[in-house]
Amino acid sequence: MYNVAQCVVIVKGDNEQRRLVAFCVPNSKDKKLPSTDELRQNLQRNLPDYMIPAEFIWIDAIPLTTSKKIDRDTLSKMETQVLDRVNLGNPRDRLEWFLINAWQSILNKEDISITDNFFNIGGNSLLVLQLANKVEQKFGVTIPLTTFFQYKTIEEFAGFMRVKTNNAVSTSPLIPLKVSPDKMNFVCIHPAGGTVFCYLHLAELLQKMYTVYGIQSIGIDDNKEPLTSIKTMAQVYINSLGPIINEQPITIGGWSFGGYIAYEMACQLEKMGIRANVVLFDTHAPTAGQKALNTEVTKSVFIEKLLKFNGIAPGMSAQQIEKFYKIYNNNRKSVQDFLPKRFSGNVLFITTVECRELLDANIMEWNKYLDQGIIGKLIDGNHWNLMDKPQVNNIANLILEQFVENGKRSERK
Repeated sequence: MYNVAQCVVIVKGDNEQRRLVAFCVPNSKDKKLPSTDELRQNLQRNLPDYMIPAEFIWIDAIPLTTSKKIDRDTLSKMETQVLDRVNLGNPRDRLEWFLINAWQSILNKEDISITDNFFNIGGNSLLVLQLANKVEQKFGVTIPLTTFFQYKTIEEFAGFMRVKTNNAVSTSPLIPLKVSPDKMNFVCIHPAGGTVFCYLHLAELLQKMYTVYGIQSIGIDDNKEPLTSIKTMAQVYINSLGPIINEQPITIGGWSFGGYIAYEMACQLEKMGIRANVVLFDTHAPTAGQKALNTEVTKSVFIEKLLKFNGIAPGMSAQQIEKFYKIYNNNRKSVQDFLPKRFSGNVLFITTVECRELLDANIMEWNKYLDQGIIGKLIDGNHWNLMDKPQVNNIANLILEQFVENGKRSERK
């Protein structure tokens, strides 16, 4: 069936939460993975609804016990880990991002998830005409109206469009997440995974005071080779900002790996005579970061991380996953050669209570490179759910307090 070589289905949950979960091994990594919708439609031809899995998870191989039997305990643990996902409602690429914005405009509704049903949140047949027109203007393809009734969520429709358009979208690394005219600029740098839509909740919370941009890895939306050094990434990303850098001060933030690039960008901007603030979202000091990121992640571990972060979208091909895998390990590797420069601007370091014991050590090491010293703050949560609500609300408040309210107090003095 489609590109499925092997499949094992297990029952997960208790009582009313019981559901079927399918673990699938692709027949060929060079072919596109079928979407969840395609798999379900195929199964519906021969199976009743109650026998169709609620979720399909792609893995490299079916785990076996020492006696060569299917290791269902391992599958159960993997599934439990996968269900503890974050970033569930946010778009994962420019295509889903375009569709989110199109829905918001047509439905006059801001709070939209990629899993929302268009017709359950205000959509109707007349509004489908508007949506079809926007899609045609953007991608130059005419989509039959029946398609919108078949793929009712952004996640499902984007899966259809990935195959239809072959991901024909803009390739600039700079993405406007929330535009607020005449406001200060806040730039979010991608974590190791390379994409920036994890920052959408933060962008919404900052939009009253900032226009928020994201910068994603080179190679995410095209076939360009990923950049191999943090210094080069910073140079390329600064160039992508264009006239934005002249509107000072600019604040640059990065989550985990992205914090190293944000810091390097601020140092390069300072050398150009441009004022910048830095926000490090759980970006540990270089010594700890280099130790944590000094080994290449295996494909299976990477896919587990993608699943946990809700990073595998319908219609995503094995080649695309391979590209993301390459970018992820390339970004991790680049940290080994990173040496922070001296910086005289403001730096805010935000980490979670699970890293409380490391806070002082991180502050001590970062302070070696800073003229003004670093401001360290603890929030609830963990590294994975840092940008989810309610943690991100605390992050936004800390940023506004540090760089907006304190700035106003300084001006009054």
